[in-house]
Amino acid sequence: MKISIVVLTWNRRDCLIETLSNLSSLEAEIVVVDNGSEDGTSQAVAKYFPDCQLVSLSENLGTVARNDGISKASGDIIITLDDDVRSLTQDGIQQVIKSFENPKLGALTFKVINPGTGKTRDWVHRQRISCADDTFPTYEITEGAVAFRAGALKDSGLYRNDYFISHEGLDLAYRLLNSGWEIYHNGSITVEHYHDPGGRTDWRRYYYDTRNLFWISARFHPLSYAVPYLFRGILAMT
Repeated sequence: MKISIVVLTWNRRDCLIETLSNLSSLEAEIVVVDNGSEDGTSQAVAKYFPDCQLVSLSENLGTVARNDGISKASGDIIITLDDDVRSLTQDGIQQVIKSFENPKLGALTFKVINPGTGKTRDWVHRQRISCADDTFPTYEITEGAVAFRAGALKDSGLYRNDYFISHEGLDLAYRLLNSGWEIYHNGSITVEHYHDPGGRTDWRRYYYDTRNLFWISARFHPLSYAVPYLFRGILAMT
């Protein structure tokens, strides 16, 4: 199976350079989507990593910009990474390939840890965090560290353009499951999330976290589930 890695970035030139340096040794096609950066990101990628496919957008479209990279990728398996997620290894890629020997597997999430401490972070699965090293079915994806079967994305559709950021991964996960695909977490594949503060705003994540809760419930949840789901979510945001 051919592997493509799609990296989405916005105004994190130096962080992206480190990430691409980490990925350059892997046997994979690398696609970089510059989401309208204003810090010379595209120029730096073209200069230092000419073998990468570069998609330069004129404005920040949010996470839907991943679609532009996915459309350029030629791999049977497409790994999407945030620009501050590193330490994916060739052994990890081989484990990804082995996992996709399951013909029903549509998406595979990785274990995300803090660099240095090794503690699990970005945990979204409805399992105890002590299960982070295990392999189990899930209905969540961490879109900054996940592998997709290209055919599954074609069946279920790509990222919607109206979420901007937050819950777009859950929306895609539901559509994958509704299309008959399976989603698994594989804790033996580990990446480090450096959580670079560049390109982040204080208000944006909270606004979209709250608004998109309603969109998820309206599109997928029965009323009996939506009410407690929204209550917990709004209470957490408050």
